[in-house]
This record gives sequence, C-alpha cells and structure tokens, in this order.
Amino acid sequence: MNNAQLINKSIQQQSSTNDCRLELNSLFLQWRGNRTQYEIFDFVFNKNGYTCQEMFIFCRAGPRHFDCCSAFEATFVMLRGRHERLLQAGMVAHLGDSHVEVGLYPLLYLTVNNWNHLHFVQRKVSMVPEKNLCSTDPLNQGKSTCFVYNWVNRVMVPTLNCTLPFFKTMLPYTANLSVCEPLSVIGNYYHITSKRIRNYGCLPACERVENHWQITSNIDERALAQNGFGFEASFNELEYEHYLETHTTTPARFISELGSQCGLFVGGSLVTLIQLLFTVVIFTFGFIRKAYRTYIAVLLVIRT
Repeated sequence: MNNAQLINKSIQQQSSTNDCRLELNSLFLQWRGNRTQYEIFDFVFNKNGYTCQEMFIFCRAGPRHFDCCSAFEATFVMLRGRHERLLQAGMVAHLGDSHVEVGLYPLLYLTVNNWNHLHFVQRKVSMVPEKNLCSTDPLNQGKSTCFVYNWVNRVMVPTLNCTLPFFKTMLPYTANLSVCEPLSVIGNYYHITSKRIRNYGCLPACERVENHWQITSNIDERALAQNGFGFEASFNELEYEHYLETHTTTPARFISELGSQCGLFVGGSLVTLIQLLFTVVIFTFGFIRKAYRTYIAVLLVIRT
C-alpha cells in the first residue's frame, strides 16, 4: 500500500468518525430536548446514577459497624469525572485531602476479592515563607488545588471556553462559565486530557498536612460478596509527625554563640560584671601610671 492509499484511508476513517460523532450528537440533542446541559448532568448522575448505598457493602471502624454514607460522599476527579463504582472487576481509588480539588495522582488500583491494607502516616509541615519555597496563596493550599486551577484556566477554558458540568458548582472560579457541549469535549478530548505536565509553577503550602501511605494486599479468604473489594485504612498509633522549619541563626542566638566562644554569656551574673569593672580599673590605673612615669616624672627631674 503506497502513501497515497494510506492518506486516502486515513481521510475516510476521519470522515467516518466525524459522521458518527455528528449522528450521536443529533440523537443526544433530540433526547435532551429543552433541558440545559447541566440539567442533563444532574438527571444522569445525581438523580439516576449509582448511589452511595449501591457502592458500599458495609463499613466498620474496629468492632463498630457504621453507615458508610455518613462518612463518604461522591466527588469528582480531574479528567475522570464522578468516581463511585465501575462495572469491571477492578477499582481505582484516588487519594485527596480536605479540599474539593482532586488531581490525577496519587491513585490506587484495587483488585477484586483482595483485602487491601492502607496505612497512613500523617505529617504536619510548617515552613518559613521567606525562602520562596512555599506559598501562602489560597490557590496553593490543597494538594491538587493549584494544579486543577491551572489546568482549568490554561487548558480547558482556552480550548473549550466553557467548563465541565461537575466543575460548575464545585469550583467558584467556573461559576460564570457555560457548561460544555459533549460534541466540543469529544472533539478536543485528546488535547485536554494530555498527560504532558506543563510548568504551572505550583508551590506547596507553607502550613500543610501531608498523608503518606503504604499499601499491602493479600487474597481475601473470607466470604466477600461476588466481585467485592476489601479496603482497610488506618493511621499508625493515631499520631502525627510535626516538621517545623526555623531560622538557623537569630540575632540573639548569634550574640550568644559569639559570647560563648569568648567566655562571655548574655545575661551574665553579678560576679561577671564585677570582674569586668575590676579589669577596666586595673587597665586604667596601669595606663595612668605609665603616662606619669614617662612624661611628668621626667619633667620634675629636669627642673630639680
């Protein structure tokens, strides 16, 4: 097959793909009717989507069973949409923080009929803001806050000039944007979902809480429901580590260290003060005595 035939075949495939998209878009618009794009999103995901009760079999904290839906809520992951339940025998869990923005990473792949143990170590980090290695800007406070903000404003909005339905009410800076039509999202899908990480210039928050984790998995011998996923999360000893960054040298500390090298101490005792005055008196007396012998005593001898 020569190059001309390959180009012709590629054009035919592209034309067929575009025709399929236009046909599906026509059917979608017919089904949507007079409803807005956000109303369709609400109808599909919130009113007729998978519920929390369908997601979890049971939840337990130690010996106590509790309602899973009182501890978990649906959220939306950047470029991945709503995360609750998948049909295939596998599950992806994204790890976020207390902020609403959830990025692509870190994520966990959970295998069906495996019991997964996730152990967290929480660290509180307090950095000195003056070094420009951290930020106090509100857009840098969450783990993925800055990344999601830059992706929305530097990739999605310039490309589509609209926002995704789940961002509409979740992110304040997208409130004035219209909701994207499916056809425009599909047409630019590979561009807006590119894995190429741009230079967003995001800095960690100066005051932040980090959850470091380690996961172990083993085949569950107990009788779980068919295609069930066992997931256990815990913090080691219910403690957290505090890392505090401080200035290595302050003016008071510098004086103290310098004085210790000379045998002096800031806030010396009364004995130290008396010794200092005694030294000054001896030095002054010696200087006066030397001057007297050198100048005054010689003049008296000459006059005699």
